Amino acid sequence: MFSGSNLIASSPGQAILNSLHENAKWTVTGSSLFAGTYHSKEEYHTKVLSKIHGKTGPGMTAKLCKVLADDQWAAVYFFTENAQGWDSFNFNMDYCWFLKVVGDQVVEVIAFPDSNKLIGLFSG
Repeated sequence: MFSGSNLIASSPGQAILNSLHENAKWTVTGSSLFAGTYHSKEEYHTKVLSKIHGKTGPGMTAKLCKVLADDQWAAVYFFTENAQGWDSFNFNMDYCWFLKVVGDQVVEVIAFPDSNKLIGLFSG
């Protein structure tokens, strides 16, 4: 079941991904090459997440800062540490994601990443 305690017990990003509905809508804001809307968990994983993971090394950890919730929506603020590109690019980032939760699944995400960090990771 998706809950705030799940976010604290594990990596916030991983807890959200584990709770993501197969047909979830995921919008990445900003001007990076990943900005846009994805219409399934698989599409987001293929077009965004796998490409980011392909450019970063192991050891990244995420720390939860805040969760604000109202009805079906929650705002989750967290940051990463030890996030590094294979070319030593510092990929530590603050994250804010708006989540729409229905039952125990996340059905929509609006993510506000640091576009400059994403652009930097892929320009090296």
